[in-house]
Amino acid sequence: MLMSSPHTAQNTHPEQGSLLADTGRCVACGLCLPYCPTYRLTRNEADSPRGRIALARGLASGKLPPSKKLRQHLDRCLGCLACEQVCPSKVVYGQILYQAKQSFSTGNDPAAANWLYKNLTRGLLQRWRLPILLYLYSGMQGLLRKTGLLAALNLAPMDRLLLRAPKPWRHPASTQQGTEKVQLLTGCSASLFDHETLDAAHRLLGALHFDVKIPEHQVCCGALSTHRGDAAWAQSLAHDNALAFESSPIVSTVSGCSAYLSLQAGTDERPTWQARVMDIIAFLAQVDWPATIQFAPLPQTIIVHEPCSLRYPLGLQKELHALLSRIPEANCIPLTDASCCGGAGSYPITEPVLANTLAQEKVKEIKILEATLMVTTNLGCALHLEAALREAGINIKVMHPVTLLARQLLG
Repeated sequence: MLMSSPHTAQNTHPEQGSLLADTGRCVACGLCLPYCPTYRLTRNEADSPRGRIALARGLASGKLPPSKKLRQHLDRCLGCLACEQVCPSKVVYGQILYQAKQSFSTGNDPAAANWLYKNLTRGLLQRWRLPILLYLYSGMQGLLRKTGLLAALNLAPMDRLLLRAPKPWRHPASTQQGTEKVQLLTGCSASLFDHETLDAAHRLLGALHFDVKIPEHQVCCGALSTHRGDAAWAQSLAHDNALAFESSPIVSTVSGCSAYLSLQAGTDERPTWQARVMDIIAFLAQVDWPATIQFAPLPQTIIVHEPCSLRYPLGLQKELHALLSRIPEANCIPLTDASCCGGAGSYPITEPVLANTLAQEKVKEIKILEATLMVTTNLGCALHLEAALREAGINIKVMHPVTLLARQLLG
């Protein structure tokens, strides 16, 4: 049970006052409940949007102290923002959630999680590529799985996502000197586990006559830090990226990063580097495509997974399908289940039971469709669904839509 605190709202800080005002817009109508993945699974009011808003209000007013149990209910939220789309009061649920998480210290998180988080967001995990490869291909992974040591150390959820061997992404040479410049946001995970998509984006943008630049000193976009409630670290990452990127447009291949940065850009009246970021789906949708760019036919069924980040903050479903329609004979079928797959950021690692349950709902539909190829715009979703499909014995290739376009590109 959550215990009350003697502190009162009069003792709140300015940011807590803002949080109180935001939570006060919720009228607890319950229209959000059917759209919340975690409430649907747990049937716990504290795991619903209005329940978490009530907890956040308790934190801001001082009536509830930060506790492990309270933090658990906040952390169980996937941040899919499906609730915001149906809220008649236009409650900014995402901002409420992240502000509430700032009441907690990330220093109390498990050491392994903190180590991974710090190294990943600063790009330092690249230095651990060889040990990771040794772990994957020396037989050590299989041995540790059999002994149960991974489960005992709570590393099994992290281990199951290691399906793609980490490779250093070698920045390609400049593509079209003298033409319009765009910069590529490589992200913290994509540069290690999804160089295929980065190469594809570079090739496709080059074919469209863009001069693609890759800033060397860029770091994580800050989404992982914000989701953890680590505002100071997120601000530090944003400062480094502001110095790394030039004034030209920035393109992101991960819709989770694009969605986060679009929300960040809307919170500051001053022009920021975040405001120049566009998801690559949106960027390609607004480009004038030369008639010389043609794609090879692909006469097969392609499952289209639309991540929450693409559907809600970005709203790019139509643009995604319009791009895929450029591939002749491709039969693109979107999944009918629009709820979250569970692959939100680090959620498969921090909440593996709930994440895997949500993934299995997708796996059932994917199995019926009997396709050999699926596209998704978010790397976290791709890794999470790949693991679930492999465990279900379903042989299907998961890739970014841009990778598919680049593969079919003629010339």
